[in-house]
Amino acid sequence: MVLNFVVDFNTSWSDRIAGGSDPWFCRSVHKGESSKARIPAIPYPNVMFWLVAGITGVAALFRFYALGVPSLWIDEGFSVVTARALLEHGYPLLPGGETSWNYLPAHGLMALGLSLFSDLELGARFFPALAGTLLVPAFYFLNRLVFRSRVQALTAIILLAFLAYEIGWSRQARGYVILQFFMVLAIACYYRFLDRPSAGSLWMALIFTLLSILSHRAGYLVPLVLVLASMCGWKDMKNGLRWAAQHKGHLAGMLVSGLLF
Repeated sequence: MVLNFVVDFNTSWSDRIAGGSDPWFCRSVHKGESSKARIPAIPYPNVMFWLVAGITGVAALFRFYALGVPSLWIDEGFSVVTARALLEHGYPLLPGGETSWNYLPAHGLMALGLSLFSDLELGARFFPALAGTLLVPAFYFLNRLVFRSRVQALTAIILLAFLAYEIGWSRQARGYVILQFFMVLAIACYYRFLDRPSAGSLWMALIFTLLSILSHRAGYLVPLVLVLASMCGWKDMKNGLRWAAQHKGHLAGMLVSGLLF
């Protein structure tokens, strides 16, 4: 019913409104498009913001409700041991003497949660639940950039917010949802760079790519996705190449950072 309302709402206004001062997530993605080619503006600019915020709030309720009640299961226990090792030694030195570097950013966040909350289960699960909640607006941002449709992006985050396995993994002291959050932000920032080249977007894409790789070997898929995105969107890539030619210093710094990593 909500989706039908949004479709009818946008359709009924599509012939009346050719422009408008929408927030960034309601604007057409391509710069320089004619007003006829633009995605129709919403008569009340904040309506999409409140829809996304409302869905995010409901998603948070599902992810945080009674978060510390279930006891830890065996894999969560491994994560907690690694997080405690970070707190005790400053690096993931396990009781057996070996080190565990997988999911390092996620375990670091879990260690922070353990230091913030006296409840073991709540502290270990707090940041995965937060990442699962923030993944909703991040996924909206990515879908708007890729598919140029508010309705499609809204449909995507409704599915994301209520998928059982998304809720389940967001409520566990594991790094999968945090990895997913980093990967979505890396790809979204890179698409943002292709559309409107800037040092900030490119640096953010690099940072979230490195966080994805540090989190899990699956993070190495992110550079592949970025290369494919560049190849599929060659017209947009020309904007990025033009910007790169004018900002060689930023590229040199990123290259050095990558080599050091």
